[in-house]
Amino acid sequence: LFLKELELDFSRCLVIKRVAEGKKKVVAYIVFWIIVDDLYILDLAVHSCFRVFGFARQLVERSIDTARDKGCFRALLEVRKDNFKAIKLYKSFDFIVIGSRTAYYSDGEDALLMSRNINAHSHNSNDR
Repeated sequence: LFLKELELDFSRCLVIKRVAEGKKKVVAYIVFWIIVDDLYILDLAVHSCFRVFGFARQLVERSIDTARDKGCFRALLEVRKDNFKAIKLYKSFDFIVIGSRTAYYSDGEDALLMSRNINAHSHNSNDR
């Protein structure tokens, strides 16, 4: 899936690597699309041993900054309705729930659709 993402002109993948078990490994990543003036956050993951370092926050912030630089005005994402930590993270970036998707995930779980405006003219993190 990652290789297919890398082949798409509108897809971006950011990773954070750290030394774990003596080897440099990917410990966090985000996959997002920039299509016209929208940012779509598709996937965000942080290895459980590295969740206290703020990597998820850094990756979301970087994706929003990248989208702002590309002239995007809106960010969208889906999140499992019971993933309270992720929902809290996204709300801290001023994402709001704008809808839901029934049985969105392969296991039948519902998703919340969240959105936020991106101020295309500001690079100030205080605009959140």
